[in-house]
Amino acid sequence: MENNEAKELNALKLILIKKYKWLDRLKTYKLWKVSNSVYADSFDWINVTSFIDKKWETIFHVDPVRSAHYFKKALYLAWYKEIKDASWIYNLYLIKNIDTKTWNAILWSKPLDKHSLEYFRAWHDIIFHEDKLWLETYKRPSLEWNLHKPQDWQLEWYIWSWALRIKDLHTLLMQKQIDRKIFDKFLPSLQKLLLTQIWDTRFEALWDYVTEQEIKDYYEGWYISKDLAMECYKKIKERDSIKQRKEKRKKEIRSKTHEWVNSIYG
Repeated sequence: MENNEAKELNALKLILIKKYKWLDRLKTYKLWKVSNSVYADSFDWINVTSFIDKKWETIFHVDPVRSAHYFKKALYLAWYKEIKDASWIYNLYLIKNIDTKTWNAILWSKPLDKHSLEYFRAWHDIIFHEDKLWLETYKRPSLEWNLHKPQDWQLEWYIWSWALRIKDLHTLLMQKQIDRKIFDKFLPSLQKLLLTQIWDTRFEALWDYVTEQEIKDYYEGWYISKDLAMECYKKIKERDSIKQRKEKRKKEIRSKTHEWVNSIYG
């Protein structure tokens, strides 16, 4: 298994060097497998430079995400904290492993493993929140930002991160930041993404989850078919039912805990 993986990584490295010849001169270049469809590389042996898919195309580079305007806020919303040490090594921690008084890592806590799928997913979550923040900025009804029209590649990126919804695209259309041609171009991708977004708990954490009223608006606006609308209503009911059961269970646990404490301490 290890030999096969080593051969696979070596083959990928040769493809990347052929594509980017300067990599062959970089002695500290490192490449590893994250999952069956995701790879990561590093220019300094330690920090992740980028993530690569199984077609050998870059999924995203880490540094542009890290240097983005909303990065720190996105980290907080995704429940992570990144700490850079004196050696310029970046470590990503779950916020629960951070001392909120010093904003340093709690003693003995471990950062996310840079070779893990968890680390890749963490960055995907951070990008999601960055994109949500940028979308809200674009949608503000102010002259300054309405003059800034999102480019096609930005909309494609927001769809990749799952942050863009049909209602966002509709707002951009109404504010004349995109035209009908662009709207029609991206609508099918968002229709396909809609069922996934219903279950995405990141929207719920932002109090922006997909609602039945939102689906009704899409259907009445001819943005989705009747079949898709009915499927969405079904998924929303399933999601809300699961949420209610979880909340009920939490209340039962809290109630029993209080009873137990009272029985001991009176």
